[in-house]
Amino acid sequence: MKTLSFLLLSLLASVRSWTPEVCDLSGLNDTHGSQREMVTINVTETYLVIELDHSTGAKALDGSNYKFYITPGNGTGADKFVIFWEGGAYCGNEGESVLQSCYGKLNGRYGTSTAYPDNNTWTNSNHAEGAFSSQQEYNPMFWNWNKVKIIPLDGANFQGSLDEPLVYNNTNIWFRGFNNTFSTFEYLRDHFDLFNASEILLGGGSAGGIAAMQWSQFLKDWLPKNIRISIFGDGAMFLDAYNKHTGCFLFRYMMQQLVDALSLNSSANNILYRNCKYRNTATWKCLMMKYIYEDIEYAGFLSNSQTDASELTELMSISCLNEGGPDFCDNDERKEITTVREDFLRFALKIKKAKPTWGFFLRSCFEHSLQFVWAWYGESMDVYNAESQEMSSLRNALYNWYSQKTSSNSYIDLIDWLHNPRCVYLVE
Repeated sequence: MKTLSFLLLSLLASVRSWTPEVCDLSGLNDTHGSQREMVTINVTETYLVIELDHSTGAKALDGSNYKFYITPGNGTGADKFVIFWEGGAYCGNEGESVLQSCYGKLNGRYGTSTAYPDNNTWTNSNHAEGAFSSQQEYNPMFWNWNKVKIIPLDGANFQGSLDEPLVYNNTNIWFRGFNNTFSTFEYLRDHFDLFNASEILLGGGSAGGIAAMQWSQFLKDWLPKNIRISIFGDGAMFLDAYNKHTGCFLFRYMMQQLVDALSLNSSANNILYRNCKYRNTATWKCLMMKYIYEDIEYAGFLSNSQTDASELTELMSISCLNEGGPDFCDNDERKEITTVREDFLRFALKIKKAKPTWGFFLRSCFEHSLQFVWAWYGESMDVYNAESQEMSSLRNALYNWYSQKTSSNSYIDLIDWLHNPRCVYLVE
């Protein structure tokens, strides 16, 4: 039987290279990601809202107290933690400057803690949440663990560490993502016995998955050495891809803007980036998974679309995907998407060779984060494992990898996005 590496290599084309000089943001489309079905299940999730006052150094963008969510563990999960960084909320990804973009977020859920419930109150959700769910039926491995959700209220993916606010339109904007996250961990240490944990799963969706990897290096030195720590990155495998509509590598450009605007190469962030080989030469690389994965010392599991909807729409401005699926893309757009998939598979194979203990669940459909859709809950989203010749849902693939039940943990679609019968595209 052909090996998975051979099968993947047979799909790959040569890599194009560019040397962009200018990023023309007028070429950006008004994109909003994929049109895909979210899972609505008639269950109730409950979370305790913890508020951290300014004495901790934590602040939201608007200067309000920082808040995070936790569901305390019980029974066999009382000394185990799922810590999840929520994704999204980058400032500057709409073609605006970092400050202009953050100013526009100040009154929303990514800018102010007043958008969340008051301290020590419970809030409900009307759908289960993958590995973060407290419903045993939908999450039998992690359901009764302590589950912590770290909210992105700094516009820089939990990286900001400025002592003083920056001012835009006569308004103070605070960048304390580093402080917010570290203060959350201090609270967990002091009030939830984090240092006596037996197992911790660090997870995140989209940009939050990148944050989980960045912070894992800090936590490696901060947490006791006897704790089993693993990483689950969902939708975090962004490429450093060229956007022909803007004439630049757009994600690279955005990260460089954050580094410059928020002094992310300052001494505080050198604490977070101290294991990143690029921190003194190209700090923006320390914010991108493509350049930091090789230094991650914990075992990881990656779930991602090979034709990631957020990558294609927001970072590459391929507008046909907003219409619903491949039937709406012309030949040039299809060629561009195919090239992205080839580059993605090359990236995945590189990680697989460098990290033999890592697991993969890589669908070929237009999606982004997978654990909140049927990839987690329904068999219709199974992916084939060419080495074990078995199909698996994301949930079972993660469980098999985490419990080390199988030596083959690479679930990777070999059928492309045009011909995969398991891809379902919806138009709203």
